[in-house]
Amino acid sequence: MQRAGEGDTFLATAQHGMFAIDPEAAAQLMRSIEQIQESLQQRLLQIQNLKRQKIMLGNLPEARAIAKLDAQVASGDHQSADIVLWRFAEALDHVYQAIGSCVQRYEHDDEQAAQDFQRISER
Repeated sequence: MQRAGEGDTFLATAQHGMFAIDPEAAAQLMRSIEQIQESLQQRLLQIQNLKRQKIMLGNLPEARAIAKLDAQVASGDHQSADIVLWRFAEALDHVYQAIGSCVQRYEHDDEQAAQDFQRISER
């Protein structure tokens, strides 16, 4: 299984005709990916809204320190939820594009086979 950052490798492989996919199966898969993408967008918007909110944990020094740490985590290091989800969304987009390329390859190969068969049958 590829890691999220390797979706572009999958896309490149698909674009270079390394494999094909049945259009009906691809359509089902693409619909599923679209649903996941919609959900991801909603989650990313929710995270952005949460990041704008002031964290209220009380007035004790410890509570202020934890609130400050929570704000730093929410604002994003490389492991924050929004960064991880964004990378996942990006990789998912590459997979979506790759499936489209696979369908094109399938249709091209199918058309080529039909033409070859037609030439053979005309002999």
